[in-house]
Amino acid sequence: MKAFLFLYPIRKYFEVWLKKHQRAFEENNYDQRRINDIINARYRQREYSIHWLLFSTDEDSKKPDLSMVSDYITICKEDTIIVAGISARDYFGESSLGLKNPDPSFILAQIPNLTKLVLGGFHQWDCVNKLAECAYQKGIPVFVDEDTTELFFATTYLCGDIPLIRETFTLADFGISKNMMEFDRKMRRDKPWFTQI
Repeated sequence: MKAFLFLYPIRKYFEVWLKKHQRAFEENNYDQRRINDIINARYRQREYSIHWLLFSTDEDSKKPDLSMVSDYITICKEDTIIVAGISARDYFGESSLGLKNPDPSFILAQIPNLTKLVLGGFHQWDCVNKLAECAYQKGIPVFVDEDTTELFFATTYLCGDIPLIRETFTLADFGISKNMMEFDRKMRRDKPWFTQI
């Protein structure tokens, strides 16, 4: 099964990234909901199953905390919501259990019969990267669609509306400046799931 998985479509993350680019979004009439159109055009319409990863509720690690979902995200009835196995309070260190990280193998096990995985969501260089690496080590072809990570906001700010369909990716597509290239080379080195320079 071909699957697209968006990590943590929660209000808190959208608010943080929109705040950084709010002026540009308002002045240029960019729509943060366009991320839904990108996911729909690139994946839902191309017969990928769509999955959304949410933190678990404080009371039950098997139940998603739906109260955290951002209003900017559209979860369709045919989509699947999976859980991180930990609550946001555990993840952010606000509970008595302290700071915890989700188990990537546990997350991947909730998507059966994976033949290809595309990842988006928050945070590209941490959670998304860790899950991509786990999938790669399990032999699952995996790719990070950076247009659907937090780079969506910076790319829109720097380059305007992101194309709904993008067959190939270059770092220029993400509005990455030459002075950022060295940082990006290091971050992407030995990580074939990211667009390479």
